[in-house]
Amino acid sequence: MDSDQSQKILFLSLSGIGNYLMQAPTIAALKEEWPSAKITVWVAPRGTKALALADPNVDKVIEAPIRRSVLLTGLHTWNLISRRFDLAIMLSPGQLWKGAAQMFLAGIHERIGHHYAYLGNPKSSFLLTRAIPEVEGMHDIEQNLRLLSELGIDDSPYHNSPYSIPPLEPADKAAAEKLIAGMRIDASRRLVGLHAGSAPDFAWKRWPRERFIELGRTLTTKHNAHVAVFGGPDEGDLKNRLVAGIGRHASAVSGSLLATAGVMQQCAAVVANDSGLMHLAAATGTPTIGLFGPTDEQLTGPRGQEAVSLRAEGSSAVYTTELQQDLGQTTHESLLGLTTVQVEQAALTYL
Repeated sequence: MDSDQSQKILFLSLSGIGNYLMQAPTIAALKEEWPSAKITVWVAPRGTKALALADPNVDKVIEAPIRRSVLLTGLHTWNLISRRFDLAIMLSPGQLWKGAAQMFLAGIHERIGHHYAYLGNPKSSFLLTRAIPEVEGMHDIEQNLRLLSELGIDDSPYHNSPYSIPPLEPADKAAAEKLIAGMRIDASRRLVGLHAGSAPDFAWKRWPRERFIELGRTLTTKHNAHVAVFGGPDEGDLKNRLVAGIGRHASAVSGSLLATAGVMQQCAAVVANDSGLMHLAAATGTPTIGLFGPTDEQLTGPRGQEAVSLRAEGSSAVYTTELQQDLGQTTHESLLGLTTVQVEQAALTYL
């Protein structure tokens, strides 16, 4: 493929907020190497559209679910065909075999991605024109950057990249300032963020709610903090329970994703489960403490000089995106050994 020509490139980012933030450095690296490329990103309706629209390396955004009726699949396929993409890159993790099928049906001649599990074959490259294996133990940021090698691009200079998040627009900053003003924070108190949630199907990644409440009480009573309780659109009840449990020096944050990022920028630190909002906090440059148990911080830990991952001594990761095990709807045992005192001590580094 001639990199001197203006290529119409489709990236498939069919997972959540944190995944998009870990995939964005690959989009940024390609744009830096091929500045004339016209980049479209297909995102699933999982909150990532706002990030893609704000990304200066992205020209167009398509939002569409990967699971839909036959009619809607056909309409979406025709939409992709009409755009006449030269190349498609399937970013990991995501709906990999379905994404590969959609790229094939759209008539995109060059289809690049990682090997994926399909019909009992853990290293399938079905319907991809070029595929590479994932490297065991490698962070998802570098895992996706390696796909660029299939285009003749040396991806190694981009390894250990920070997240790629655009500067906030004035409207987002103003919305964040309004949210903070509504908290009525005492002038002597520092703002600390907590996120006790996770994606709906991943409740097993959540450190116990009672421990978040205990941590919040400790931060407000012993360390002069005001707690901002973050959460997604479906976590209103969880946020309210935390605020009620922590007390008057706690406030629920309910705003757009980018306004939420603006609030996070004003926090002294954010403590969060392994989640999209954990990655969002780290992407703003705010000191971020990620709590890990069943998932592997070596693969999806927060990235940044002020980001750390905590794990209970003796615990180990058990979940892989390839197998997508169902670990239930309660906190996984690997998180139970992580004490409130451990998390408190980590937070005190930044207070």
